[in-house]
Amino acid sequence: MNNDEKHFNELQQKTRAIASTWILAGFGAIAYFIKTNTPVFEYFSTYTMINLVSLMVVVGLFVLWVLDQLVYQRLLNANFVAGLYKEYTDNRVAPIRIMMVIGSEYKGMARWYNLFYFIPMLTFTLFSSASWIFELVTVGLAEKTSFASAIIGIILILITTLIWKYIYSKKRETPFLNLLKSFDDKEFERIGSSEKCAEIIQKWDPT
Repeated sequence: MNNDEKHFNELQQKTRAIASTWILAGFGAIAYFIKTNTPVFEYFSTYTMINLVSLMVVVGLFVLWVLDQLVYQRLLNANFVAGLYKEYTDNRVAPIRIMMVIGSEYKGMARWYNLFYFIPMLTFTLFSSASWIFELVTVGLAEKTSFASAIIGIILILITTLIWKYIYSKKRETPFLNLLKSFDDKEFERIGSSEKCAEIIQKWDPT
């Protein structure tokens, strides 16, 4: 069980490392296009490329979020809850997971991981919006490059909005609580309360 938890934790760490690299690569690409300020193709101005890079970063981060939170995290939760039940039923097992529940303020850490992914998404979306709006103001919509930038920018705003709504909808789901209920033990379902956690810790017998 501990090995499984370690395995899924490592997979999540690797996924977040890829996400961090993806974010840095996005900023690096944008910095390159701003510095060179050279159109790539006829319809791809510097601003258009900034929007394209931002779009790719946002989509890539969303894919990594799905892998991290909807795949690995749920597999980790299954192992974690099994460990919780062992601590709940056997007072010889150190209540490590119980203390982790207390340390997370009985809410888990998923909300912080959601911000880890969404704040960069929002940052790139805002940067993209500022880019194509600036191009519209300085060049005008009559230019084909400005029109392309505006279209990509608007698509990015829509995608980011949909992603946020999806993440928020998943946040409202309670897969962790559903796992607790799967043991069909009403007392165990109260494991998220401070009273129940304190009770289990007090029963711990390290001898």
